[in-house]
Amino acid sequence: MNVTGIFLNFRDALISLTVFFDNVNLPWKKLDAYDEWDNSVATLFDSLVVNPIIWSLSEDVQKKIKLPSYDLLLESYDDFSFIEVLSDELPSGQWIFNSFVTSKKPFDTVEVLSISDSDKLLSDSLEICSVDSVKFIFKDKTNK
Repeated sequence: MNVTGIFLNFRDALISLTVFFDNVNLPWKKLDAYDEWDNSVATLFDSLVVNPIIWSLSEDVQKKIKLPSYDLLLESYDDFSFIEVLSDELPSGQWIFNSFVTSKKPFDTVEVLSISDSDKLLSDSLEICSVDSVKFIFKDKTNK
C-alpha cells in the first residue's frame, strides 16, 4: 500500500471509531474531544500509519526513524522524518501532515503545517485542504 493509501485507511478507521464514541456520548470532534479520543487516535496512528511505514523500510533505517506524533506541533522537524502533503489547494511551500479534522463530513479535511527548507516550523497556524485533493509522501530524513 502506498503512503496515501495508508493515510486514507487511517482516516477510514477514524470515521469508524466515531460511532463507538457517539454510543457512549464521548465527543470526538477536535475542539470538543477529550483524552479518550486523543489516546485512541494516537494508538491507531502508530498502528496503522507509523508501523506500516517503518516496516516498509530496510532494517537499519527502521532503527533510526522518528516520525512526529499525531496532531502535535513541534518547533523543529529537523530530527524527524515526516509526511509531506501535496495539494493544489495549498500555497506554495513545504507542508507536512498534522491531523485530519471535520468540516462537513467526518475527517474530510487535512490540517497541515508549513516548514522551512531547514525543517523549522514557519508558523504555528494550521492550514487546511480537502482530503480529496491530497497526496501524502513519506520524507525519510535518516540519511540527512
